[in-house]
Amino acid sequence: MNRFLLTKIFILLFAILPIIYLIYILVKFSVDLPTWVEWYSVPLFEKMFSGSLTFYDLWSQHNEHRLVFPHLLTLALGQLTGWNLKYEIAFNLILGFGIFLSLVYFLNREVKHFRKYSILFILPTLSFLVFSLSQFENWTWGMQKLVFMNLFSILVGLLILTSPIISWVAVGAAVVFGTFATYSYAGGLSYWPIGFVIIFLHPKISKIRKVKFLTIWVVISLLIYISYFFKYQKPAFNPPIPMTLVFEHPIDYVKLVLMLLGSPLEIFSPNRAIASGIFGLVIYAYLLLKFIRGKLFNNTLILSSVALGFYAIFNSVVTGAGRLGLGLPTQPVSRYITVVELFWVVIVVMIYFNLNISQKSKSENFLSFNWLKIFTIFTIVLISAFSINSSAQGTKITIERYGFLSDVRGQLFSNDPSLDKLALWGSIYPRVSVGDLRGVTNITQLHKDLDTLSKYKLSIFRE
Repeated sequence: MNRFLLTKIFILLFAILPIIYLIYILVKFSVDLPTWVEWYSVPLFEKMFSGSLTFYDLWSQHNEHRLVFPHLLTLALGQLTGWNLKYEIAFNLILGFGIFLSLVYFLNREVKHFRKYSILFILPTLSFLVFSLSQFENWTWGMQKLVFMNLFSILVGLLILTSPIISWVAVGAAVVFGTFATYSYAGGLSYWPIGFVIIFLHPKISKIRKVKFLTIWVVISLLIYISYFFKYQKPAFNPPIPMTLVFEHPIDYVKLVLMLLGSPLEIFSPNRAIASGIFGLVIYAYLLLKFIRGKLFNNTLILSSVALGFYAIFNSVVTGAGRLGLGLPTQPVSRYITVVELFWVVIVVMIYFNLNISQKSKSENFLSFNWLKIFTIFTIVLISAFSINSSAQGTKITIERYGFLSDVRGQLFSNDPSLDKLALWGSIYPRVSVGDLRGVTNITQLHKDLDTLSKYKLSIFRE
């Protein structure tokens, strides 16, 4: 067996390690128990089983989102499994595989740009990012499949639009994935302007066909926006979050956006997350300017990378504006990390592409160093190391969460008459604000939801 084959096998095994580790953690530390916002699905189950479910119920708002497709999947899995949330967690994992394989397909499609240094060398880093437990909320929380559904759809849709050959079928497929993404998570709204720019800049589409594609894209985008915002209401946060808050507190807003961007590399310390966000933005902006000056936007690799990076950045900007009124978090919020992981994936790809196009000597050995190579290796190793560390941080919180939820579940099955079962259910039930009261449990609705679970034998009430 030659040295290159051994190296290839070693790298692939190294790339598989985060997947094996994630599966182990999810199998051992996930709990089949509806928690907090997952309870909002219970009235949908009541309507589905009673035959009164309508499209409006699926389409109605959840904060800023219209969760048509996540609702459909929740109801389907709930009916098939008695709402065993471990199946939803398994679906999250399947979508994670889909995201990673889509990235591998993307790199393999553009393999001609990596003739100097093989794409194999960055696969472990991409795996560390995609399967990181820094996004522990999304991996272990069944309802958060909405984020993975969105990201997978966005990734596939944008890769279709940046294919070397674009046909009407490809545009139609991109529209389908964009619709799926938009009605899975509000961030999908940014897909449509990004798609417009991609078609406009695409180097392989003739001018006549480009006009036709852009026209139909604009028409469909307008229909999507009209349908999304029809009867839309601004989410009622208590206290309210005014639209002008970003301009009233610009420094806090910038800090929050930078924290979001840096969160895949640090989820304990806000300051380290902010520093990571600055580090990532500087590299991204530098490479973007370099590629613009080098007129490389006729390159589908760069077009795809920039589009995916903008999607992650735009989501951080919008999320920061929407959550600023809740105050700066004491630590980065895990549920927002999945989309932002894409930002760091793109940085790794762009850095590595930059190294490949900058090496003029074809006889140069990979282990011979120059400053660009040192910077590239150092940066990719640094991103990998911080991603592994943030995954370890997420693992710690996952185990703590498991301890709490498994204890609650165990007590709910207990026959001890001294236990207050309603209080136990209340500890994992969403809290609301009523008047001057903050974080109270709606006991009436909790009783209704428990009656639904019991009547239809869902969750821990199933046979």
